[in-house]
Amino acid sequence: IITFLSSVLFIAKQFIERLNLNSVVRAGVDVVRMPKTESAQDVLDMDHAITEIEKACGREAGSTKMLAAIESPLGITQANQIAFASKRLIGIALGAEDYVRNLKTERSPEGIELLFARCSILQAARAAGIQAFDTVYSNANNEEGFLKEAALI
Repeated sequence: IITFLSSVLFIAKQFIERLNLNSVVRAGVDVVRMPKTESAQDVLDMDHAITEIEKACGREAGSTKMLAAIESPLGITQANQIAFASKRLIGIALGAEDYVRNLKTERSPEGIELLFARCSILQAARAAGIQAFDTVYSNANNEEGFLKEAALI
């Protein structure tokens, strides 16, 4: 029963994601943010899905851009391939909270644990000629920590 319910939930999640994508592309959104991007294939799949929707609703093919959020160690190891995967891609971003959770560590006030990921994102983005987006500083009550992290980067 658990396996069956898991597969039903997975299919329902895919349906809802596709419905949301369909809605935002048809509404004329300029950029779609791709969460949890781990491979160039993820980007290509999204590119293909967006192209189908653009054709179906009469939008110019390629007019909807993409921003890939990289939120895992696997995604960081694939940052170069992700950055070059599609002409729609305007940038790649670090999703630090999920990334740190996947590393099985915690955020430090200075953000030292993010240094490799930040450098990887920046290198890949610059090589591909797209934008690199940093993560948010999630502890809004820690001004000192924010300033330390900002000084580090």
